[in-house]
Amino acid sequence: MSPMCGTSSVPSRCPFPYDFSLWYFPEDDPVASRIAERLRQEGFRGFTEHQDQVAGTSVILTAREVIEASRVAILLLSARSVGDPWCQRVSEWNLIHVIHHHGTKVVPVCVGVTKAEVPPFLQHLILLDYQTRGWLQPSIIGGHEAKPHSRPYMVSLQFGGVHVCGAALLQQRWVLTAAHCLAQRSWTSGRVVVGLHNLKDRGAAPQTFPIRAACPHPGYDRETMENDLLLLQLEGKVTLSQTRQLIRLPRRGPAVGATCSLAGWGSRGRGKLSPTLQELEVTVMDPRMCNNSRFWNGGIAPTMICFQGKPRGSAPSKGDSGGPLVCGKRAEVAGVMSFTGPNITDPFKPPVATSTIKDKKWIQKTLRRGCKSPPAPAHRTY
Repeated sequence: MSPMCGTSSVPSRCPFPYDFSLWYFPEDDPVASRIAERLRQEGFRGFTEHQDQVAGTSVILTAREVIEASRVAILLLSARSVGDPWCQRVSEWNLIHVIHHHGTKVVPVCVGVTKAEVPPFLQHLILLDYQTRGWLQPSIIGGHEAKPHSRPYMVSLQFGGVHVCGAALLQQRWVLTAAHCLAQRSWTSGRVVVGLHNLKDRGAAPQTFPIRAACPHPGYDRETMENDLLLLQLEGKVTLSQTRQLIRLPRRGPAVGATCSLAGWGSRGRGKLSPTLQELEVTVMDPRMCNNSRFWNGGIAPTMICFQGKPRGSAPSKGDSGGPLVCGKRAEVAGVMSFTGPNITDPFKPPVATSTIKDKKWIQKTLRRGCKSPPAPAHRTY
């Protein structure tokens, strides 16, 4: 979950002025307060509502308006609340009126109750356990810190000294990232940092390079996000070491069900980046499922790879764009992180990467011959 509309990997339409509404039984106020405070510390905006505030059918319309104004409706399920008619009433409002018509997602959070005790009409949703540590994770949501320099091909693309996107080191003078990472930025002001684990590291491990040339895929479409690839030629040559290594292009694309991984320094709330590299295992999804009307509804092109985090509910965040989707026993960059839905943990809008195997010939040709860089914008934007 990323804070507020417009902060995901790419711009997206988002009708919700609030990130969350939190619904709970009065006796669960201490837990609700802790969750709401944690969410607000992470930069999320929202409401809390309990039984005394939403007591009867006369305020259903008001409750509906609150729910529909939030991207995620968190429902606390405790021993007291699961047996109370109020819980069922609020749950049914969410499920019937909001999920099917307005897109708000219900997230039940169990507080001392088991899945068997959860009302049947909620059991098909992703259930979170308040007792489980880390149910709200920073950066790559649901991931963990990578072992330092275990991914020596990882690159940080920076503007004004600030990390903007991930990238992968293909050759000593070339890195691969996403075309949308440039946006309206001047590529001439960008810097590529190789060999990082901690963004604040200024030791001997990282090397920093200006950009000599920027080569977006000629078929890149910023509306459909097709061919969202960008090759950057460095003004200099990376010195290979234990902390700086190349990654290969794949021989074939990943199979449906394959386990791959992502890594990045993405946002962890309030716009703050993770200081250390985070990583996450993912599973490649069937593109037919991703194009289903309940998912991306035909928006996944043959050049895209759709995937879901392991465990469910985990996902890349803002700042993870451009990072490599790594598959295979020997690390290969099967794709480049491209976009997510407005709610990055929404299981019906799984993350999408641009396939490298589909554009492998263009990548190899550009690595050999280079390209004519697009003109830099007149005004620099960071």
